[in-house]
Amino acid sequence: MKALLYVCLLLSTCFSLQSCFGVGGFETAEEEAQELRNTKWILDEKEAFSPTLLIADNLENVSGETGCNSYSADLLLKNYSFEINTFIKTEMFCDQYDEDERNYFINLSNAVQFRILHEDVLLLKNQIGKVILRYKKIES
Repeated sequence: MKALLYVCLLLSTCFSLQSCFGVGGFETAEEEAQELRNTKWILDEKEAFSPTLLIADNLENVSGETGCNSYSADLLLKNYSFEINTFIKTEMFCDQYDEDERNYFINLSNAVQFRILHEDVLLLKNQIGKVILRYKKIES
């Protein structure tokens, strides 16, 4: 009876951990990265400030809009690593979004890891594994 209880507890823990980490059913990092191809995401944090992130089909570029400015950058994906380099962006001044936009670009630059949850949530994490940006997938 104790053995059965331990097995049930172990299975329950495994299923709970899987749902917490929410890898969305992907078996490998490469498979998860392929899910990023030509996908558009919107920041899921503030209603007034909702920048987008579009990951190109080649998985080597990103682009988006902040509500004030447009941007693009080079992207390097390997396993679960996520690295953005060489930002190009318009430089329009928008008083209402200035601080939010500055913080957004800092966080995007600090992202080093990605994960997809349930196929419609993209998490970008910093070097210590803290989620710094959370996006919802925009259906085309």
